[in-house]
Amino acid sequence: MFIRACLLLIAPFLLFSVISSLFGQNENQVPESLVVVSKITAGMLTPKTEFVGTVNYPYISDVAAEVNGKADLVNLEEGLKVKKGELLVKANSDLLKKEMKAKEALRDQVLSDIELALLNKKRIEKLHNEEVVSRQMYDEIMFKLINLEKKSASIKAELEALSIELQKKSIRSPFNGIILKKYIDVGEWLSPGTVIATIAQTDVVEVVLNVPEGICMLTKQGMDTVIRINGKKYPGKVFAVIPHGDIATRTFPVRIRIAGNETLMSGMEAIVSLPSSEDINSLMVERDAIINFFGNTVIFKVNNSVASMVPVRVLGYSETKAGIEGAGLTEGTEVVIKGNERLRDGQKINAMKEGT
Repeated sequence: MFIRACLLLIAPFLLFSVISSLFGQNENQVPESLVVVSKITAGMLTPKTEFVGTVNYPYISDVAAEVNGKADLVNLEEGLKVKKGELLVKANSDLLKKEMKAKEALRDQVLSDIELALLNKKRIEKLHNEEVVSRQMYDEIMFKLINLEKKSASIKAELEALSIELQKKSIRSPFNGIILKKYIDVGEWLSPGTVIATIAQTDVVEVVLNVPEGICMLTKQGMDTVIRINGKKYPGKVFAVIPHGDIATRTFPVRIRIAGNETLMSGMEAIVSLPSSEDINSLMVERDAIINFFGNTVIFKVNNSVASMVPVRVLGYSETKAGIEGAGLTEGTEVVIKGNERLRDGQKINAMKEGT
């Protein structure tokens, strides 16, 4: 009984001793951490700030009829993509075609009359030269020929007008786009000006954002930008900086065009990087080298396979790079860009070069 009591008293102390020993070994023998490193470079940095904008369609057209007619064919569905010149609506043209046939028959008759008048002209000229017929008869034949030629020209112009009207019976898409709104169905009457659909051009989309006046002064027309939409990056170009600001917010609209992308939709959120100051000469690191450590912005520099934590001040960002300044940092210093989130100051590392 006494021995058992002694064992119960000693057991907790033995367990505590074993646990302390194990933790002591872990603290003194921290394994090397596998990380990826790259070198600090020096160069000109264009500090940039991100702004949130909205994707818009710059060209939206209310496509309308130009002539009267009943809609016989309607190839319209909201959300349907259409190509430039694609048939959207076809109006009935039966009466117009009948009128064109009548005009063509009248034209043929007039052309026959002109041929006969030309023959009569040759005969009358010969007789007139021989003084067999009077001058009055000669003039009547000549004026009849002139009138027939004018009538022929008039009928030709009427046929051309009817042909244009026939073409306008078929309403086609003015550009590559997408149908946003449909307004008519088969059997409805069309008059000149009747809107059949609202179509947005999709060859070019536009991002509109409002920026402070300081950013506005640095943003130039034609400037290349990078736009992030739904996690993907798109190249853009500043189309216009509108010199008319909002008095309440002191911001100015900037329009940026993205060409050749039909997957983007109006209303999507877009994040745009624009210059926030003039170019500066700076030490440059990969963005991934910078982490937040208990509220401090730091990087881990590498020296003799040991990672040392260095507080830094970020001067600005430019694409995947960041401009920094910090004590003991120079061009060529190796810094950790992957695996730095699990490092401690003074920890040994097993470094791999970037890209290996």
